[in-house]
Amino acid sequence: MPEVVGSWRLWDAYGTEWRDLEPEKGTWRFDYLDRYVNQAEARGMKVMLTLGQTPRWASSRPDEQTASGFGNAAMPRDIADWRNYIKEVSRRYKGRIQAYEIWNEPAFSDTDPAPSSIRKAGYFYGSAADMALLTKEAASVIRGIDSDALVVSSSIVGHHHGVRRLEALLKAGVAQHVDVIGFHFYFVDTTAPEELPRLAARVKETMRKYGAEGLPLWNTESGLVIQTRGKPVKALEAGGKGVLSKVLSEDEAVDSLSRLLLLGLHSGLQRYYWFAWDSYSMGFLSSERPRSQTLPGFAFGKLARWTVGSYFEGCSRTGDAIWRCQFRSGKGARRAEISWSENGDGKYACPFENACYVEEIVSTSSTAEPLRFVSVKQRPVLVRDSSTPWAPGEY
Repeated sequence: MPEVVGSWRLWDAYGTEWRDLEPEKGTWRFDYLDRYVNQAEARGMKVMLTLGQTPRWASSRPDEQTASGFGNAAMPRDIADWRNYIKEVSRRYKGRIQAYEIWNEPAFSDTDPAPSSIRKAGYFYGSAADMALLTKEAASVIRGIDSDALVVSSSIVGHHHGVRRLEALLKAGVAQHVDVIGFHFYFVDTTAPEELPRLAARVKETMRKYGAEGLPLWNTESGLVIQTRGKPVKALEAGGKGVLSKVLSEDEAVDSLSRLLLLGLHSGLQRYYWFAWDSYSMGFLSSERPRSQTLPGFAFGKLARWTVGSYFEGCSRTGDAIWRCQFRSGKGARRAEISWSENGDGKYACPFENACYVEEIVSTSSTAEPLRFVSVKQRPVLVRDSSTPWAPGEY
């Protein structure tokens, strides 16, 4: 993993779910999770572990088949088994796992009318009150063992009934038990990255409605379907209009992911977990052997180098759909913007007193001559105030 990854969400990683860790009551298998935590520590990364996925032996619906096995989407039959699972994990990784996300993408009987199809996803199906109870019990155990660990709400997926699910969860009182609200910013009706601020505004309004506006909001998962070098990739939601319904080329993915990350910053998302760095269909590595970093992976790292160590001063959108995000260097001596055009073609006057210099996101090149006007397309560019390279943490 690259140096720009500050935190690793352990979900969909082999051997990390409850059903893997305790395949039989009282029998524990931590070998894979131990390995992942060791890898993260060696690289200076924080870890967030996603809890959940009920083992069949503990399930209240043990014969219900899901995409990942039997009984995984159900409440535990005995809440004591859930508490014991949380206790074993938080004791073993005290001080080594920094955040616990309660469950991945639950669906609720309060909001989702088609339980048979939802259960096939294998995540969770029950009432919002059920999930609030699991959250309360987990938070109590975790805080009693590791008071520094953060408790993140079960991550609501943004498409389909996302905001309604979040409302049901908050109405059930989950905010009083967590340190962070988790949400997955996927869009179902558009592929435009500029949908993110609109969805974030709806999520924040829902949080305000139920007194959770003081909690941080994390995007604990979102991504794009990307055709990289190697085997063909298929859309994950065929026939739809959303971000998982279109396979992007590497060039298209560079445009979208860089805008998504900047708009996440603009929208106040305090963390943004990309799903997933090494995925064959949504990642930043080619599927051919040996696997190599793709253009989107390079852009991810370049964007981090443009922004980490700087002061973010906000983004604005002009009437002609040009976005401009302003930054100052860590010591305040330098200024820069990252800008793009939603429509693919725009121009604006240089905002700096002397001149502008433009740097590309997937190239080491920048303009050698000072510019009085900046031309932008759908791919964000760095507009800096000097011919000197932009290294925001150094000056």
